[in-house]
Amino acid sequence: MPNEQDNFQDQTQIDNQKMSNEINTIVNQEIGKEKEIVISQDAIHVMPQKFLPTSPKKQLSNKQKIILGSIAFVVFLLIVVGSMLLFANLSVSNNQAKTDQNNTQNQANNQNIVEPPKEEEQSVPEVVATTTTSTTPVNQGNNNEPANNGQVTPPPPPPPPTSNNFDQDSDDLSVEEELIFGTNNNDEDTDNDGYKDGVEVMNLYNPLLSNQALVHSSLITQFSNQTVKYLLLKPKNWLSQAIEGNDLEIMFTPDSGTGDFMSISAEAVVANQTLQAWAQSKADGATLSSLTLGKEAKISALQSKIADAYTVFAKVNNYFIKFTYHIETESKPYFANTYLMMLNSFSLLK
Repeated sequence: MPNEQDNFQDQTQIDNQKMSNEINTIVNQEIGKEKEIVISQDAIHVMPQKFLPTSPKKQLSNKQKIILGSIAFVVFLLIVVGSMLLFANLSVSNNQAKTDQNNTQNQANNQNIVEPPKEEEQSVPEVVATTTTSTTPVNQGNNNEPANNGQVTPPPPPPPPTSNNFDQDSDDLSVEEELIFGTNNNDEDTDNDGYKDGVEVMNLYNPLLSNQALVHSSLITQFSNQTVKYLLLKPKNWLSQAIEGNDLEIMFTPDSGTGDFMSISAEAVVANQTLQAWAQSKADGATLSSLTLGKEAKISALQSKIADAYTVFAKVNNYFIKFTYHIETESKPYFANTYLMMLNSFSLLK
């Protein structure tokens, strides 16, 4: 019986142990569930933002820095240039306003000035007689006029006109002639070679370029008459035309509204008729004086001067010619020096 009792106790212990293990398992399972519930309910603790490490800021590359600096510099330059242009524009506007105001005041003052009585006739510049073959204009005296080598001495130049249509800078060229030759109306020596613009034109030199012959410039053209056999220079923009298709009658018309013009008429030489007699018959009683026509041709000629015309008579080949400058306004020629240039350029065709 004792063995049975011992077996019973052992079996009881085994059963108790199993029950204890089952209870522990159940308890452990319940404890795990509770922990899961606590974790899900309370969540995970999050570190405050201020305690979190900050991410480093993105640095600009050297190339990006150069591009941004260039853009800023260009913008600065644009602002500076724009300011300068604005300032310059304001200055020009102010100067123009002052100039307009001064011109208006001068006009008002001029209207109050009583003009002196006009003289019956003002002197017209005579043709300068030249026989020298020098290639450079020669200064003589204070008037900067070329030497005449013992020929007829021209009279003193006329008093300076008061009209703005005439010589403003005392270079012996009118405003109309300044436009023809492209010279500076406020500078008596445009090319700064020591000779007045008018002196250079008269002596067949380019007033815009030192030591250049006028014939080699673009300011003039050559005109030739194949019937009478002569050649001369004329302003490039002047019209030259035969009157009624006759080469014996040529008219030179300026491209301006001054009314002045020039003409050359020719007549065949009659046997035994002298230049003196023929010229006297065409001069209408005006006094004749001698001169040399053409610097190279050196043709003996006669000249006369009246209030509205300035004329040269000469014998060219088998013809008598009459070269006349017709002046619209008496004693106020607009192209006196251009006329002298044309006379000095006169030459014979072979």
